[in-house]
Amino acid sequence: MRGEVIRGEVISWLGDRADRWTADASIDARGCWVVQLEHPASAGLTVETGAADEAEAARVAIRILTSNDEIEIAAASPTFDHPDLCLGVRALSSAFRWHNREVRGVSFLMFEYGHLSEPETAWLEGFIGTDAPASHVSPLG
Repeated sequence: MRGEVIRGEVISWLGDRADRWTADASIDARGCWVVQLEHPASAGLTVETGAADEAEAARVAIRILTSNDEIEIAAASPTFDHPDLCLGVRALSSAFRWHNREVRGVSFLMFEYGHLSEPETAWLEGFIGTDAPASHVSPLG
């Protein structure tokens, strides 16, 4: 199947972070490979490789993905009880360029009223927003 080399290489590169990521590859109108990654905690990633050769496209995709924080952020996420709320906080954070302190305030309030679980809140408070600490921050202290 076409694109199998790319999918295999990208998933292999993800290693321990591959849990819940899916990869797909297709050819665009110019005859070059495009790699799409999806994850329940992410809006997804699309990498236009500009390469017609599958092995080269895999190398390009991995090089581009290496510098993308989204891989680590999504990989650190828990299984969601409230996916729409978690992704909503992410979308607001991105749209309004929230600092992590705003994310923490909103997430904590939602947790206090039972709208987010402790793992969801710890992930949002630890990984989302400018200057997030990149480690889980439990709302329980």
